[in-house]
Amino acid sequence: MNKTNSSNESSTSSAAVSMSAYQKHKANRSDANQSIICAASEQKPTKGAHTRKVVSRALAIAGLSHLDGQTLIDDTIRSIHVEDMKQRIHALFNGATKNLKGAYAEQRARERLRFVTVIHSVDALNVDCTIAHTKTLKQEMTATLGQLGLGSVGVVELEVVSAELMGLSQSDRADSFQRKKKVIADLTPPVHQSDTSLCMVHYHGVIDLGNNPNEEHLRRTLKQNQHWGRTGYQVEVKQLSEHWGGNRKSVLENLDHIAAYITKGGNKFKDGQVYMEYKLTFDQGDLDYEAELIAGWKTHPELQREQKEKGLENPLSMTYADIAFAIEAIDQLMQVGYVIASQTKSTTRR
Repeated sequence: MNKTNSSNESSTSSAAVSMSAYQKHKANRSDANQSIICAASEQKPTKGAHTRKVVSRALAIAGLSHLDGQTLIDDTIRSIHVEDMKQRIHALFNGATKNLKGAYAEQRARERLRFVTVIHSVDALNVDCTIAHTKTLKQEMTATLGQLGLGSVGVVELEVVSAELMGLSQSDRADSFQRKKKVIADLTPPVHQSDTSLCMVHYHGVIDLGNNPNEEHLRRTLKQNQHWGRTGYQVEVKQLSEHWGGNRKSVLENLDHIAAYITKGGNKFKDGQVYMEYKLTFDQGDLDYEAELIAGWKTHPELQREQKEKGLENPLSMTYADIAFAIEAIDQLMQVGYVIASQTKSTTRR
């Protein structure tokens, strides 16, 4: 009897030791896997990597493959949203120009329509925090435009900014670089000042100033909001550009470009293509300056050889971790709604 008990106790003890060792091995293997995943997520895609493949890899590393092909970054989905946005903005154009045609419609549209940007917040790469900011921006912008009685079509957008690259880059050439650097520094909460990457929540939209256009009143009203007057350059109200790349651009061509730009889903939009890259400047016209920062590898023989053999990191590319965050946040934003639209009050119509 005692032997049996002793044997059972011994077996139980042995099993406990064996199970403990197995669990320890499993935990160690899990830690090792997590270390590998963490290291991979902090890597950047090589120069010239296709956006589609970059996104798929980023989501796979983060365990978010179910989001692949489900957000604005996907070409098919984005094209649907771009067409919807074009229709919305064309309706705004028609409301501003009424029955006018040709040059008269162009002139009226340029008098009344403005492209507006409002930087709402810069905060940590936290999806819940980001969506909370987007909801506040949407509520505040809807209320402000409703108060003004102005028609508009716009969106809440997200951009992952590299505080690290902004800090390393020193330039007095691009004014929009300096403006962006200041906005990021001024709006980032103290607790996140040392973060390498941050999320900038902002508004882009086309606003109809109405029958009696008062651009300065719109600008002043936006800056009076507690969220949008904390530092300079948070609010920008611009007339529609008449030229791009040396060519004259009609109002509708301009509006179609805006529709594609504000539904890009990615971090950067250039020549009709979306890139998951950090953008160092505010203005689209300064993207050529950014390109110069990473052009050196093309003319250096040793770097060219390294590029062919194993690929070079693209310095401006987002890390896989930042890409995964952006797509997860955009997925959530699409669910809560990213479009902000308002109707012109009847009292301001002709």
